[in-house]
Amino acid sequence: MKQINLGIVISSDGSQWTGGLEYYINLLRAIQAANSSKKIKMVGLIMPGLNVTQVERLREFFEEVYFLKQQTTLQKAYEYLKDKKIARLFSSFIKSPVESAMLRQKLDVVFAPFELAEYIRLPTITWFADFQHVYFPDFFPDAEVANRNRVFEKAGARAKVIILSSEAAFADFEKFFPAYASKARVLKFVAHLPDEALTGNTERVVKRYNLPNKFYYLPNQFWMHKNHQVVLDALEICIKKNPEICVVCSGNIFEYRNPTFPSYLIAEISKKGLRANFVVLGLIDRPDVYALMRQCQAVLQPSLFEGWSTTIEEAKSLGKKMILSDIPVHREQNPSQSFYFPPKDAQRLADLLIEEWNAPMKVERMGFTKEKLLFDLEERMSEYGAKFIQCVELALKS
Repeated sequence: MKQINLGIVISSDGSQWTGGLEYYINLLRAIQAANSSKKIKMVGLIMPGLNVTQVERLREFFEEVYFLKQQTTLQKAYEYLKDKKIARLFSSFIKSPVESAMLRQKLDVVFAPFELAEYIRLPTITWFADFQHVYFPDFFPDAEVANRNRVFEKAGARAKVIILSSEAAFADFEKFFPAYASKARVLKFVAHLPDEALTGNTERVVKRYNLPNKFYYLPNQFWMHKNHQVVLDALEICIKKNPEICVVCSGNIFEYRNPTFPSYLIAEISKKGLRANFVVLGLIDRPDVYALMRQCQAVLQPSLFEGWSTTIEEAKSLGKKMILSDIPVHREQNPSQSFYFPPKDAQRLADLLIEEWNAPMKVERMGFTKEKLLFDLEERMSEYGAKFIQCVELALKS
């Protein structure tokens, strides 16, 4: 059996979209779990921007790692001319840094971000996270909406296989890019957790951040579609009956599309008198995220839109109860023993928060043993990895 040399381009450093780096790491673990026969040789192609710690997290999965440079002057010239007739005269002689690295390392297939897929002439797999820009264009600058549509179209035409993380995203892709629907495959990613995530001392982490012993946990960055506003509105209702109720929030406090938005939310916390009830930690280490998930009364996920929520997948892997906005993809993820509220209905969310706040508190809410959680997680990771390997094989045949 001939070994398949798979190049994986890592372009997200997590500085803006923390879920992007976690997506890659979860995928790499899944391939590793499903690749017992060593059919796939994984080669890392690292774009600029990652720090030493992030590179070390990735390095363990790859047999070889190469660091890609920024675009060459010739490539930038092609970018400038690509919509002009003269570009056609020399476009076949110009290769992106990614493709040049692929040829040097004799790779068979590459998994690349959609932004790069249009420049790669060798068999390519790409991933579209979601189509939020179509449903919530007001959350994006006009130029970015236009650019996303253009790049999605180009990537759809060039790629051999297009990965979508949910049936909801697949339905959107079929609707918006019907010409390429036959290339699309749904791969619902799984959140891997280290063994210590299920056994670490949660109370020590709670004390380190000076948190109350009882709280809800909302681990979402401060982006507009994450819908922190409905949680603040619900808490304003809750504290009339339960003044001690608390939501702890972690994640990147930066919204590149609207840099003033996080400041607005922070001001809302003070305006509503919720400083003791809505605690903002900012970015924290992954082990601390798992500890707070385990310790909390329930995990909150109030988003207006998701492609496939990493927060939900991590909570599922930990066996945690959740309170979720009622959007199609959250129903599709289907975490056990969870409750749903219309994403703009603060009163319904407040009712759920009060009801669950007064329920008995347990660190492990769902009755799963550590052994069962790890066994189920290993099975789900292997299945996810096997499906990705099928996409690699399909890209070679197409």
